[in-house]
Amino acid sequence: MTNNLKIGIVGGGAVGKAIAAFYHDVKIYDKYTPVDPIGVVADMDYIFVAVPTPFDEQVGKPVLAEMDDALATLSQNLKRPGEQIVIIKSTVPPGTTYAYQEKFPSMNFIFNPEFLTEKTAVEDFAHPDKQLVGFTGKTGEFADQVMAMLPRAPYEKTMHARAAEIAKYAVNSYYAFKVIFANTFYDLCQKVGADYHLVQEALVHDSRIIDSHFDVMHGGFRGYGGKCLPKDVKTLSWHAAELFSVAGGLSKDLETLSWFAHKTSKSAKFIDVITALNEKLLKNGSLVEIKEKVNV
Repeated sequence: MTNNLKIGIVGGGAVGKAIAAFYHDVKIYDKYTPVDPIGVVADMDYIFVAVPTPFDEQVGKPVLAEMDDALATLSQNLKRPGEQIVIIKSTVPPGTTYAYQEKFPSMNFIFNPEFLTEKTAVEDFAHPDKQLVGFTGKTGEFADQVMAMLPRAPYEKTMHARAAEIAKYAVNSYYAFKVIFANTFYDLCQKVGADYHLVQEALVHDSRIIDSHFDVMHGGFRGYGGKCLPKDVKTLSWHAAELFSVAGGLSKDLETLSWFAHKTSKSAKFIDVITALNEKLLKNGSLVEIKEKVNV
C-alpha cells in the first residue's frame, strides 16, 4: 500500500527521516536544510509535521514557534486543503491539535504521536509497539484511513486527539519515573550492601513488569536524559500547574526527583528524598520542604 501513497514531511530531523525511510514517494521540506520546495511537499496527500517543540527554561513553558511557523507555511501552500491530511508527529500539550484545527479550519488535522528512540528511529517507526491516531471534531472520518496507511502495530487505537496527546506524555513520564525508581533502589542497595543487579533481575522477571529503564548508568551518567523525557516531564508539570493552579502534582515530584538524580549520588539523600516525598503526599507539604529536608 505504501507504494501508492504520496507523502510529504515537514521537518527533516530524526523523526522525519524515519518516516521517509518507510514510505516510497516522499517529499521533505526543512527550512534549515532544504531538500524539496514547500510547494511540492504541500501537494502530497498525507503531510507529516515533525518539528521541535522544546521546553523553554527561561519562560517556563513549551515553545510551539516551530510548529506555528510550519503550519502557517503549509496553510499558505496546500493545493487541496479539504482533501489532504496533516499529521502532527511532534509532542504537543493536550488540546493543541484542536487549537490548530480551529486556527486553520480548512485543514484536516490528525495527531499521531511517535514512540521511537533516536538511535533506532527507523526500525522503531517501521515496527511500533502501538499506533495511536488522534482526531478532531472535523477529522473523525479520516481516522481509520490514516491508521491504514501507518505501519501496523500490535495495539492500534483511534481516539480524540486530546487523549492521544496525553497518552504520549503519560508514556514518557512513566519512563522517567522508572529511571528515578531504579536510581532510588540502586542507592538503597549501596546503603545496605546489597547487589542492585540481583534486585533488578528479580524485578524484571515479574511478568507484570517490563524490563526497560532499570539500568542505572548510561554513558557514565545517572538519571533520565535525552531530547524527549526531560522536556516532556517539564511540559506535563507546566500543564498541570496551568490547569490546577498548583505546583504540578506528581509530574513536579518527578521533575524534583530527577534533579536529585542528576545532582547527587550520595545514597542517603535518595532515601531521604523518598521519605520527604511520602511526607509531602501525606501532609500536603511543598517541594521547597523536600529540598530543605535533604539539605541540598
